[in-house]
Amino acid sequence: MIESVKIRRQCILDFYSHYEHLCAVQGSAPLASVQAKKLEGVLDINADRIKAADWVPLLTAIRHNKTLPSIVIKSLHHQGHADLGSERQGPYTRRRIPAVRSKDLTNQLCKAIKGCLMISSSLRNLELQGLLLREKDLILLTKGLSTTTSLEQLSLAHSPIGDGGLETLDLQQCGITNEGAKSFLDAFKTNTTLVVLDIRKNPLVDHALMKKIIERVLMNADGTNLEYKWLPSPSSKDVKNKPKKRTVVLGNGRKGKATIRIGFASKKSSSPGKTMSCDQDSYAPKPLPPGTHGFLPWRTAERAKQHR
Repeated sequence: MIESVKIRRQCILDFYSHYEHLCAVQGSAPLASVQAKKLEGVLDINADRIKAADWVPLLTAIRHNKTLPSIVIKSLHHQGHADLGSERQGPYTRRRIPAVRSKDLTNQLCKAIKGCLMISSSLRNLELQGLLLREKDLILLTKGLSTTTSLEQLSLAHSPIGDGGLETLDLQQCGITNEGAKSFLDAFKTNTTLVVLDIRKNPLVDHALMKKIIERVLMNADGTNLEYKWLPSPSSKDVKNKPKKRTVVLGNGRKGKATIRIGFASKKSSSPGKTMSCDQDSYAPKPLPPGTHGFLPWRTAERAKQHR
């Protein structure tokens, strides 16, 4: 096996080893802020402090991560906190816009998170705080959330959802918990465009919390005529009215009746004066008892039909 391929495969087994390897390939030094919680085995970073070039190895490592139990990526830029993203020019302080605030980088980050969710069986906690999540970003995240089998907690706290055009978000039966649902309440503090948010069929979300979220969504809608409607859940009446498969008796022997199901039964015509014509598929001859003239075991009869 080629040595570089062997090293790459070994590195993928550990997030930080993989990240350091990717930095070496790029010719850059691993960021101390990324490795701050290496001993704890988790990733907890302030995204505002990472430059665009330094995101490249980090996103690749996140996309292939299978070992981290927790990923926390937060941005404090929109909240007005002074951090390393500020520059002093004389008596004034100019706040530099972090690279993570760009549409392209946020989209690349969500792609990496989606890839991680699809392959990791270790990731239990995911927090994306203060990020500008646009419609295409949410689509990527929901695709990853629909496949994960390990995630227990999701937080989108202080993350404005949408880019002025997102009006509906369907998260039915995606496995979110109370913590993930609470993050939507925080998001509604800044979002006024989302008018349909469906989180039904998630048994880990309390009914009272779900009711609060729906009430907040309806406040955004404000009684307007919605272009996008709430998707109906199947009712028990639909299940009861499901057509039954009909049974055809093929023969009667000493071991009992032999039956098969060959499809859904057609409804009888309700028109008066008309009789129902029996076609070849729905015809079921009355079985003859053994010893009667003309009696054939059903298997023999079927073989005879095949060789006609």
